[in-house]
Amino acid sequence: YPNSYYMNMGATYIHPEVQIQVFDSNTNKSVSEIQHINLGEGIPFRTLTYPHQRNWNDGALFYKNDTLPSIRSQEQILYDSPNMREIGMVFKMVPFNDADSKNIKKICDTFRAASLPSYGNINTQTFKESKDTAGMPISGSNFISVPLLCKFTFMKGSDTNPNVAQFKPCAITRVQVNYTPDGTYATYHDGAMVATELSINFLESKLIFNDEISQGF
Repeated sequence: YPNSYYMNMGATYIHPEVQIQVFDSNTNKSVSEIQHINLGEGIPFRTLTYPHQRNWNDGALFYKNDTLPSIRSQEQILYDSPNMREIGMVFKMVPFNDADSKNIKKICDTFRAASLPSYGNINTQTFKESKDTAGMPISGSNFISVPLLCKFTFMKGSDTNPNVAQFKPCAITRVQVNYTPDGTYATYHDGAMVATELSINFLESKLIFNDEISQGF
C-alpha cells in the first residue's frame, strides 16, 4: 500500500485509501467534495500504535517461541541461521638446538600444507570406483581436492580437559607464520630463526546443538 503513511511523528497510522474529487475543466474549480475510498487495513504491524491496545503476547513484533513465526517475525530478525564455531590459536616456538629448529620448520610447513588444496595424485576410494561414460576408471590426476580436516583435543595430562570446550573436526582457514615475533629479524648461524610465531584459525566442520554442551563441546 504505497499511499499509507504515518502522522503525528509516527504515532498515528493512516490507512491506505484513494481520494477522488471532481473539477470543472473550464473554471478549474472543484464541483464536489473529496470522496475517500478505503483500500483496506494495510500492513498493521508496520504501525507503532496498531491496535491501540496492543496485545504484546501476539503479533509479529513479539518473540513467541510456541507457535510458527509470522512473515519476517522477530524470530527471523534475531536468529537467521546456525553458525559454525571458529577458534584461533597462537604458538610461539623458540628452538634450543638444531633439532628443535628443524622440528619447528616441519610444524609450520605441515599446517601450511594442510590448509591448502592438493592437485593430482588423488588415490581415494571414490576415484578408484568412479568410471567415465566409456566404462574406464577415472584418474584423479586432474582433480583438485579440498584441504584436510584436523581434530584437536584440549588435554589435562593423559585425559581430556573437562574445563575447556572441545571442538569437532575443523578446517584450517588461515595459517600465518611470523618470523619476527619479537619485532627483530634474527637467525642462528645456519639461518634458523631465533623465534617463530605460528597463528592458526580453525572453522568447525559440523554444527553444534545445545544438548551437546553437556557432552563437553
